[in-house]
Amino acid sequence: MSGYTGNPDAEAEHAQIMSDNGIELARSMLPKGESAFACHDCGEPIPQARREAQKGCKYCIDCQPNHDKLPLIKMITKML
Repeated sequence: MSGYTGNPDAEAEHAQIMSDNGIELARSMLPKGESAFACHDCGEPIPQARREAQKGCKYCIDCQPNHDKLPLIKMITKML
């Protein structure tokens, strides 16, 4: 329980909205489009299995961590 003291249905609805927003954010961060045949950084070939598993990949498995970053999420809290 979150400590919310209001309507239980409203709490469940809020939790669902937060979950949906998180899923939408994660999906929006996924690469889109055609995968590259060679890594954009080192030029090494990208294996077909990776291109099929990770649609839109542009980097080999070794170079990908250099391009991964966590999204900046700003939270605003308001005291009631």
